[in-house]
Amino acid sequence: MNTHTSTDQAIAAGPTPQQRYRMLWRWHFYAGLFVMPLLLLLSITGTLYVFKPQIEAVLYKDRLFVAAPAQNAAWLSYDELARAAQATLPAQASLLRVNVDDTADRSAELVYKLPSGRKTSVYLNPYNGKVLGRLDVDRRFMQVVRNLHRDLMLGSWGGILMELAATWTLVMLATGIALWWPDKSHPGLNAKGRLRPRGQLQGRLWWRDLHTVIGIWFAAGAFFFVLSGMPWSGVWGANFKALATSMSFGYPDGARQAGHIHSAQPGQARLADQPFTQTPWATGDTAVPQSSHAGHAIATPSAAAMDNMPDMADMPGMSSSHTQHTSTLGRASLDKIIASIRQAGLAGGYELAVPQTPDGVFSASYYPEDPRGQRTLHLDQFSGELIAQASYAQYGLIARAISFGTALHMGQLAGLANQIICAVIALALGGLSLSGLIMWWSRRPRGALAAPVRAASAKVARGWKLGLSVLGLVFPLMGLSLVLVALLDWWVFAPKSTHAALRQSLSGSSPGR
Repeated sequence: MNTHTSTDQAIAAGPTPQQRYRMLWRWHFYAGLFVMPLLLLLSITGTLYVFKPQIEAVLYKDRLFVAAPAQNAAWLSYDELARAAQATLPAQASLLRVNVDDTADRSAELVYKLPSGRKTSVYLNPYNGKVLGRLDVDRRFMQVVRNLHRDLMLGSWGGILMELAATWTLVMLATGIALWWPDKSHPGLNAKGRLRPRGQLQGRLWWRDLHTVIGIWFAAGAFFFVLSGMPWSGVWGANFKALATSMSFGYPDGARQAGHIHSAQPGQARLADQPFTQTPWATGDTAVPQSSHAGHAIATPSAAAMDNMPDMADMPGMSSSHTQHTSTLGRASLDKIIASIRQAGLAGGYELAVPQTPDGVFSASYYPEDPRGQRTLHLDQFSGELIAQASYAQYGLIARAISFGTALHMGQLAGLANQIICAVIALALGGLSLSGLIMWWSRRPRGALAAPVRAASAKVARGWKLGLSVLGLVFPLMGLSLVLVALLDWWVFAPKSTHAALRQSLSGSSPGR
């Protein structure tokens, strides 16, 4: 019997436990090799970001807080605060947004766009108007952490890389669970089914047990992190939300920007093709005004999700970095706008985006820890009239799930407990990456990749090929990368005998000829 006959009989007999294990290990290896460095970065930046309030309170204490005032001390008006802030900036600086807070010991924060195009936050003592300091919006520590976590500070290409890392993490987790799953036909195969490391082991074997146990205990949290973060990815997330919206399960039109809402120039009627009806807002009532344009209401995304979205000051109809700022002549004062918002039931804790176009609107965005309390109000910039508003009640089913998932993902839903749980999962993923790197390095021959040997049976991969194909269809960007990895595995990392056989086949010769 020749070698080819023996191989054919082995394939017909079906894969052995060792062959299944090697196939899973090979895919786990490739996924981990790509994901490990990025997952380590995500672990560090994610852990830091969930504690953003506490970290910034320490880093910028002199700008974020003021001394506790005397009882019943009154704030200056926001118009007075804006004039005090403007006096410290170049004349061409324009106000983009105001963070309206009703907390007694917090400073007032106003964000301006400078002539250079950069954005700066100006912090003032709200009781006397003294400027406490400034921070570059894009260079403050937590903003840098956020950008590293989101796109490696590389823009859209970095976002694509991080999206690929997230989807390949799913492959790594799935193959890792399959490798761990108890196999009665071969119970001695590595660390299958173990829930704690074996203390008597040392070196690479101990790291392998630790790696396996961490992966099993935190697999569910890791799956949640990946899936809850995917809706805010640049490629898949944008298309997924657009599809959900088209099926009335997502955010209605105008969800992330003013969209069809416009201010009416003084002395003119509101744009004829953009009529809106108004319904008085009763505090605590879930009924909200509906836009009559195209039958859609205006809504806003999840509170936590705003950290993964464009700044409202850069949204069309609000503030645009590409449009010339409109004259403020005839515009309602900040105090009038804030008074209108207070009458609608919001006293503080919201962000007020200032319009930068002639027909733009003031937009107040309120994002409490519980997504069910989210509200957005749009006001005419000249009259201060409440034009439209939105609430969580208008979200579709998928949009609500995204809102809660994102709030949990960022540690904002359940206070400190949520933050700690997120940090533990993130650090565990970092430990998973580090232990995997140590194992690979300790078994890697000098100058070699040391990928696990390819399984001999063709039947081994059929179920996993189907699973990977489904994953590639759900996440097309990942599907393309799967094809590339398969080609590399088939050619670049294939044994030399495979290359020789292919060359002989193409030349029309056979090994024995």
